[in-house]
Amino acid sequence: IKQTIKFEQTIYLISLLAINTHQRSRNTFSIRLDFGTFGFYSRIKAKMYKNKLDTVRYYVKFFLIAINVPLIVSAIGIATIIKLLWPKRKFKDITDKVVLITGGGNGLGREIATKLAERKCKLAIVDIDQKAANETVAFLKNKFDNLVAEAYIADVSDYDQCQKVASKVEQELGFVDILISNAGLMPCIDFADITMDRIEKTVGVNLMSNLYFIKLVLDKMIERNSGHIVCTSSIGGQVPLPGGSVYSLTKKMNLPVPPFDVDFVADEAVKGILREDTVVTISKEFNIVIYLHKILPPFIKNFVLTAGSNLKSVKND
Repeated sequence: IKQTIKFEQTIYLISLLAINTHQRSRNTFSIRLDFGTFGFYSRIKAKMYKNKLDTVRYYVKFFLIAINVPLIVSAIGIATIIKLLWPKRKFKDITDKVVLITGGGNGLGREIATKLAERKCKLAIVDIDQKAANETVAFLKNKFDNLVAEAYIADVSDYDQCQKVASKVEQELGFVDILISNAGLMPCIDFADITMDRIEKTVGVNLMSNLYFIKLVLDKMIERNSGHIVCTSSIGGQVPLPGGSVYSLTKKMNLPVPPFDVDFVADEAVKGILREDTVVTISKEFNIVIYLHKILPPFIKNFVLTAGSNLKSVKND
């Protein structure tokens, strides 16, 4: 017992490092260190051992713990110092860069535009909904002083309209430095029931519009050796949902443009623009369980999918 008590000073040093240790054995001693509200305290229980080998074994264990603790703390300290001294990653300066955002009138497109407005970009908000596009531009200009942002109306599934918009943006704002092809449709209809018109429209907006705008801006980007292209994808492209076969197909498509570094599918969530709304619910008739808490921007709920008990209303919309 006296030999065990001699370890008290070592135990106290370990407690200063805020390490909680608990060793117990039926035939041996147990040591417990706790971090109390008003300070550190140690409690030592010691029992005589029936077997000297057990005594040696547990002394060795405690000795190893006493050695490893400072090593671990030292490693943590070194890692912390390296992290503090390591130069932080700097975002590329995109001030005054021309950014064309399709589907920028609502939802994710508006949220992306807001984040880019914070970076002082020149924004071209493209949307088929003129009112929504104008509201986005007005909202951004009211929030950010001296912001350059214009609304452009186009059906992005129509190449001629895309071409006119791209040309107009170039004339009014300059060459497109960043293309964010974000426009999308999400029909929730069984494939047996969906019409060819709806299929063509979904493919046109979700897939062909990406190709149209990439084709319209890529050559100038190559000439200037500068530019970035992002096409918004969806979890639906990774995990198809019932009634969403056409949508999932369009979101799964990937078109790399070697040897140029083009991010055609952005299939990871962007933490900077996420919100806490729970905006998607799936009917039990789908026989699946999906939890979508705290992941989507607040405006998306009116434009993506709200499937509740009345599936017919969803199919007819």
